[in-house]
Amino acid sequence: PGLFDQIKARVAEGRWEPGGGMWIEPDVNCVSGESLVRQILHGERWWRSRFGDKGRQRFLYLPDTFGFGSNLPQIMQLAGLDTFITNKLHWSATNRFPHTTFVWQGIDGSEVLGHNTPSADYNAVNTPKELRRGEKNYRETTPETLAIDERSRWLQPFGYGDGGGGATDWSIRFAEFSTRCEGLPRVKLSTASAFCDELARDRVHLQACGKDFPFVRGELYLELHRGTLTTQGWIKKANRRAEESLRLAELLLVGGPRAASEPVRERAALDEAWKLVLLNQFHDILPGSSIWQVYADNNADHAEVQRIGQEVRDTATAALLAADDRPPTTDHQDAAVASPSSMVVLNSLPWPRSEPVLLPLADSAAVPEGAQAVDNVDGTRALLLEATVPSYGYAPLAGTERVHEAMLMVSKTSLENAELRLELDENGEIARLYDKIAGRELLVAGAPANQLVAYEDRPMKWDAWDIDIFYEDRTEKVECVHSIKITEQGPLRVALDIKREYRNSRIRQTIYLYHDSKRIDFDTW
Repeated sequence: PGLFDQIKARVAEGRWEPGGGMWIEPDVNCVSGESLVRQILHGERWWRSRFGDKGRQRFLYLPDTFGFGSNLPQIMQLAGLDTFITNKLHWSATNRFPHTTFVWQGIDGSEVLGHNTPSADYNAVNTPKELRRGEKNYRETTPETLAIDERSRWLQPFGYGDGGGGATDWSIRFAEFSTRCEGLPRVKLSTASAFCDELARDRVHLQACGKDFPFVRGELYLELHRGTLTTQGWIKKANRRAEESLRLAELLLVGGPRAASEPVRERAALDEAWKLVLLNQFHDILPGSSIWQVYADNNADHAEVQRIGQEVRDTATAALLAADDRPPTTDHQDAAVASPSSMVVLNSLPWPRSEPVLLPLADSAAVPEGAQAVDNVDGTRALLLEATVPSYGYAPLAGTERVHEAMLMVSKTSLENAELRLELDENGEIARLYDKIAGRELLVAGAPANQLVAYEDRPMKWDAWDIDIFYEDRTEKVECVHSIKITEQGPLRVALDIKREYRNSRIRQTIYLYHDSKRIDFDTW
């Protein structure tokens, strides 16, 4: 606390710049757009609560994140951030990112200024070698037509060590020497915000001369560390479950009846849950490149997020039940909620849906007309019936089911409904997929779908991060099929169960086709 008081004093004096834009420096490939909004929202609130107007953010600084999605410019612009700064694009293994300063345009047309710091290092200490490397990279990635007057400028982040180290006496001295040293770029010690102001003025000047910074549209793709999209897959699943859980909790909370007072306790609980989710989206946690102790903590954090989400959903559902003649509900994909009169199903998405719902079924229970009994893998039974629910709404389950007479057929080599015909070969692969409505084949002859292929994953370095470009050189198809069995044959869906073996692994796959849908589900274990 004493040290932080000193930092606050330096911020007030203008000698310390609090910036970066987000709650932490997250992975931005595996997270939802809502999470990116929350990263900025919670980050901005924190900066402003600690430093007042001095904490107002204007740039997004992600020096070490593994690539950048095309929705970021829109989110930045709506949040009042006008400049994006990174270093990571220098790491691409194949094609060199061609620009230092550029206009980054998102998928909706939103524009922000982008700057890829040319020194290719955020741990620099401003040695002459580092400064000359930055100048060389800058000149090679800046078209001559843009070098107008003195408006050729680039940013050099510096600090000792990879972990938040600050300036040393020599890093400052090197910078001071270079202000007047022949053969070195002129260095000016200033703030990142001041640099952003100068870049904005440079663009105005360029446009007045009939020019502009180069445009980059869409994703800023990093040609490296592709393995971070799959490593520690369980944490990606936990993150997505958390995002969905908190979204549903908030939907129920704000979409239900207004109580006499605001749900302060639930709002505070969701705030803390979101901060846990955002923390664990850090760019070395969610990508799977941390040590095991981190994931022990992460597992506990996500368990707490699920507990909070369930508690808020239960509270909000109870409030909905008490205020509405119709009973409340939970997400139809999770369960149905018992009430004194019936069960109801919630549709948390913004379009109407008619989809099957699975409910637990007692062994002695009767199967309603239009429904279907199914056997689960664990030996229990379930009831499958179709629910029709409006967008952002709910409906009683009783009475929504329909009697279906549509064609739905299955054999050990095919599944067919009124819209699709799917044919399997001896390997359990889809040899033919015919769209009966459009009257055309959907697969190229001789190129089956649902192929299971194993690739050798032995990258040259960074084994948790990388999938090297030559990974396809060592592939093996999974073709050892032990059995193909019909497991469901009813009015709502049909299913085939395929069992395979590969080396020491057993693979079980169930393919589902529904009565009047082009949707095909693959449940693979």
